[in-house]
Amino acid sequence: MFVSSLSIRHLFNNIIIGLNSKQLLIQSTRFVRYQSQLNVARSSYQFDSAFDKFPSNENEQELGLFKHFNINELTQKRLQARDVKYLFPVQYRSYNDIISGKDCIVQARTGTGKTLAFSLPIVERLQTEISNAWGRYPRCLVLEPTRELAKQVTNDFLSIKSRLLSISTLYGGKEYSRQELSLKKGSDIVIGTPGRIKDFLNQKKLNLQQVQIIVLDEVDRMLDMGFQDDVDYIIKSIPRSQMIVFSATIPLWLKKSVSRYMSPTNKSFINLIGDSQEKTAVNVEHLSFKLNNLSKRPEVVLKLLEQYSKDINQSQAIVFCQTKHECDLLSRSNEMSSISSDVLHGNLSQRKREQVLQSFRQGQIRVLITTDVSARGLDIPQVDLVILTSPPQDWESYVHRSGRTGRAGRQGKSICVYNNDQFKQLKLIQRNANIQFTNIHPDSFHEQISMRK
Repeated sequence: MFVSSLSIRHLFNNIIIGLNSKQLLIQSTRFVRYQSQLNVARSSYQFDSAFDKFPSNENEQELGLFKHFNINELTQKRLQARDVKYLFPVQYRSYNDIISGKDCIVQARTGTGKTLAFSLPIVERLQTEISNAWGRYPRCLVLEPTRELAKQVTNDFLSIKSRLLSISTLYGGKEYSRQELSLKKGSDIVIGTPGRIKDFLNQKKLNLQQVQIIVLDEVDRMLDMGFQDDVDYIIKSIPRSQMIVFSATIPLWLKKSVSRYMSPTNKSFINLIGDSQEKTAVNVEHLSFKLNNLSKRPEVVLKLLEQYSKDINQSQAIVFCQTKHECDLLSRSNEMSSISSDVLHGNLSQRKREQVLQSFRQGQIRVLITTDVSARGLDIPQVDLVILTSPPQDWESYVHRSGRTGRAGRQGKSICVYNNDQFKQLKLIQRNANIQFTNIHPDSFHEQISMRK
């Protein structure tokens, strides 16, 4: 449980939604009046649960055409500059609910455009009335589990927003003074990690009293990382808000928990996966490779990269290790020295982490060796291969790691290396994620790898 029912009533008791007009009016002297050409979607005392059977590409494009949505021409031009010509299912299914002020839980596969699904309607909503006032308080708060995601989501907002909308990004590893100055100037949108947001709140350098929209992105990851108390503290500091929750994995217990933040009469659950459907990205082929001799791991990883990456000199791959130490050992191996690669994990300074990610995004690094720090949300479309050096402890982690490839309609491969003791865990992942691993036999390599029986 996050907050009590009394807290929920207090959180929402001053919100009035005008259902019979084209105006969404939130009655508070501290809040901004937003106008929309959309009628507020119908309310019910239960979630409006929707499950998409994905349409064909032609129908998908037709349903997502910009003309069907209240998107201004300048934003459309910015989207087209990003080569976005129509909205993807997760975007067009959630757009009207989000822009109209409805609380939403949205579950969709990795690589389907979840970030744009909330950034686009939020930008369209906020830029209907823009203030240049110095020191203005934020109207939207976006919480992210990691620094890397906070930066990536910031860039997503920057690519489509009006120049008059201001964004502050708050996360650890960076000096407070610059982030504090950004808040002092005034921000419309604050994006950050729970720990740093809480720090600024405690120092009374961040005022969230005018926040109308809260986004919990990759919410299950935030709770896994121990941020539940911080998230609860932050939300309790906000008088009232629209709550938007996004993730690729939202089990029932999590849906029940986050629903406590939400209006009992104006919320929706948009499920583009379905309880019995495959949870991973549909464009990813899942492979497995048995390896009992750990000393052969660098050699095997190199062979897998050479064999299954489309072109190791042009495309990119991510190798996931369970620990920082394993990352360092693999990165320093003789085998990896033959490939443009680098390591990314929590022991690196924030500056170094940003440098590595920037180099990887720009294609200067072909292989990124990392821990779970890169498993959530990072969107690098050129990645066509993911290798896991061992099965993760839970199937949700596999969904997110494998989801770093096969993004935005592209094809990808995910290879999970395992030993005899890990075979049971591999089968659990296969069953719970509803996928089928195809085992790779060592003879399929161009050069035979000698392996200890």
